[in-house]
Amino acid sequence: MAAALVAAAAVSPRAGAAPLVASWGLFCGFLLALLVPTLDHLMSGPPKESAGFYAAVLAAMLALGLWALSRSLALIQKRPPDP
Repeated sequence: MAAALVAAAAVSPRAGAAPLVASWGLFCGFLLALLVPTLDHLMSGPPKESAGFYAAVLAAMLALGLWALSRSLALIQKRPPDP
């Protein structure tokens, strides 16, 4: 995931913002896949010792990832039309 973000940042000047959108989407999907089972432990599953802290950190990281994803999408919308 980190390699995808670094590669997207490296090729975005030539390829546009689409690689950034894809890599941030991958980041958000991965965090969501980690957050849902953690929240399940908090709400109805067997208790985990640090599930509350872990859920808060994952939620904050997901919020950051969604912000970066929205900024990447805004770059696509601001792109000038090809001649």
